[in-house]
Amino acid sequence: MKLVTGTPRPVRDLALQFAFSLIPIAFVYNVTHYYTLLATDAPRLLPMISDPFGVGWDLFGTARMELQPITLLADGVWHTQVGLILVGHIVSVYLAHAQALRLFATSRKALSSQLPMLVLMVAFTTAGLWILSLPIAAGQVQDPLPASSSVMPAAIASMPVLRDGG
Repeated sequence: MKLVTGTPRPVRDLALQFAFSLIPIAFVYNVTHYYTLLATDAPRLLPMISDPFGVGWDLFGTARMELQPITLLADGVWHTQVGLILVGHIVSVYLAHAQALRLFATSRKALSSQLPMLVLMVAFTTAGLWILSLPIAAGQVQDPLPASSSVMPAAIASMPVLRDGG
């Protein structure tokens, strides 16, 4: 940025001026990384609120609630994660551009200062989306059978049924 704009500001000052614009990216990468954990364990949070230390309390009357776990489909997870990453990067680029307009004397310098950042954001977005696609492309992700399906997996269908006494 310093080279492109020819600004006399030190690199450290420029880095500090634009560091906050990376917060949305850091936030969405954390949410994206923990998305399935947050979504699948969300039903366990309500009972935990009433007994946060596991000592038998029931502060809000929810400690004994047993909610069904949430099953997420792989395509829904992937699309949500892609959306989060794209939104985070767009917000970061916008914030950086708004800061550049405040920092540099002309809009031309502000725009040119953002070209390296834009290239970096496109690279980060591409890398993030590529990382998300790896398990799907490798065939490692498979959706569970829909709840309404009458098809029973072969492994379950072939299991012996235990009767009284064994």
